[in-house]
Amino acid sequence: ASKVKLDNILFCEQSSVFPLGEKYTKLASDDYIFLEKFLDVTKANLFFAKGIILVEGWAEELLISSFAKCIDIDLTKRGVSIVNIGSTAFQRYSRIFLRKGEPLMNIPIAIVTDSDICAYVKNNGIIEKMDDEKFREDTRTKIAQLEQKSEHNLRYFVSPKWTLEYSLYHSNVFRWLFLDVVKSIHTKADWDRECEETLASKLINHTLEKSEIAYQLANRIDNEIKLKTEGMPSVPMFYMDLLEE
Repeated sequence: ASKVKLDNILFCEQSSVFPLGEKYTKLASDDYIFLEKFLDVTKANLFFAKGIILVEGWAEELLISSFAKCIDIDLTKRGVSIVNIGSTAFQRYSRIFLRKGEPLMNIPIAIVTDSDICAYVKNNGIIEKMDDEKFREDTRTKIAQLEQKSEHNLRYFVSPKWTLEYSLYHSNVFRWLFLDVVKSIHTKADWDRECEETLASKLINHTLEKSEIAYQLANRIDNEIKLKTEGMPSVPMFYMDLLEE
């Protein structure tokens, strides 16, 4: 599926067959050229899924299945594929399943992305927090712009908190577990005095070990859920918080 030209593929959904040629999909001509180069084996599993979650990086790919388990959803059993496209070029992939006319595809596609509106800025080497009202307004505008791209079987889910990591820091459920992992990886950083500024600085300077943090956090979540399902007397506190929320 990753080697055959996209416009030669026929996509089967229940009793319907959908040609993926330029005449039928909402892909632009240069999208076909792009996908021919970047639609590799790991991404081609989107042709065999009952539902698709498109994400922009390794951290999201590693964590989303663990988050789903927290609310008793097994994405693998449901045939849902998490596809890491390694960028924000979501439409180049999602438009594979958007048709120019009826019949329309019904396979659900979720795009999970950051708002990327920075809560902090760097001025003359100094990390400063943005004005709260401006941050909220810019975020609302960005989310509205992205959500307008939702249509039929495609929906955008946009983080209102800058990035995935910044959202985890502000999460009522995962905050302390996230910080515990971050501190174990970035041992030389000062997390005790200005924790949020330290995180913001690493995000701005691109020095946060996002993939390693996501890997360890996913393992911690999976292990704590396993303890719960095996009937251990100590139910993970974050799990109980999540159920209450």
